[in-house]
Amino acid sequence: MLFDAPLVDPSSGEADINRLEAAKELAQPLIAQSKEADEEGEGERCLRAIFGALLHKDHGGVITVSELLDRMQDTDGEPEPYDNKLLSRLGIRLLEGSRNQHPMFIANGRNLLLDRALAGTRWREGGHRAALDTITEALPAPGPVRVGGRPARGLIVPARFLPGWIESPQAQEKGSDFA
Repeated sequence: MLFDAPLVDPSSGEADINRLEAAKELAQPLIAQSKEADEEGEGERCLRAIFGALLHKDHGGVITVSELLDRMQDTDGEPEPYDNKLLSRLGIRLLEGSRNQHPMFIANGRNLLLDRALAGTRWREGGHRAALDTITEALPAPGPVRVGGRPARGLIVPARFLPGWIESPQAQEKGSDFA
């Protein structure tokens, strides 16, 4: 795999052990990643694609949805309105919650920027809803949620699927005492 010559010496019929070990070191992490990808569901893969979307800030610069959500998770209560305004361009809103525990609302239906972020995938043109429905803990919002100044129906994705989520905020605070 690393050289032009075969792994087995044609004259002796013996394998080059050093080259096999080097190939094994390269292949093992790839095999592990492949197994993880197989364990990840359709909804989680769709979320990962959404998290990679770029948002253009009003005053220049860009930020990924993942970076923005991670930053927004670091607040208590209602997230910063400007940050939610950026997310609303994709039909997304981070909901009120405690630090690192904010769930996310994502509107049903088509959204031009979300379609662009999901271009080349089967989740574009509103297909994200069906994928996100495969997340067992994602539930339809009990009523319309205001996103970008208008009410929309959609799903609420639990915080544990989002960047910036921390399983036990109390344990995190206790750990900071020793830092």
